[in-house]
Amino acid sequence: MEKRDYLESQIEQLGLVLKNIIGFLIGKKSPGLETSKQLASLALKAELGFDPDEAVMLGDDDFLQRLIDTGKFNEGNYEKLADVLYLMAQEQLQTENRGEAKQLFNKSLLLYRYLERTEKKYSFYRNSRIVAIQSYGVN
Repeated sequence: MEKRDYLESQIEQLGLVLKNIIGFLIGKKSPGLETSKQLASLALKAELGFDPDEAVMLGDDDFLQRLIDTGKFNEGNYEKLADVLYLMAQEQLQTENRGEAKQLFNKSLLLYRYLERTEKKYSFYRNSRIVAIQSYGVN
């Protein structure tokens, strides 16, 4: 029982970290691309045990498997991570770093599609993100 409570609290903490990152990334006062990216990388590395920049370079199957193997994610957290990657990709587009933006969009799309397959509920929000990513030429 205690182990499950601890695990649930860790998952909730990860959700809060991701929520704060998203809020920081879309906040009115943007601290700049590098600061946002560093904040996201530090928070995700602390929670997941690996660098998001490194994770983005992994193959799709390895990326998903590493996330699953952490045991720190539930459906809501997968979606929050996909949102973070989506926002980071949009920031990369603003700096015209299309290669990195495409990698980030690809991983975000991978997570959204994973949720489409595994969740029992249809999400209009998630579908709109998938369509938006595909409009950037990522399949």
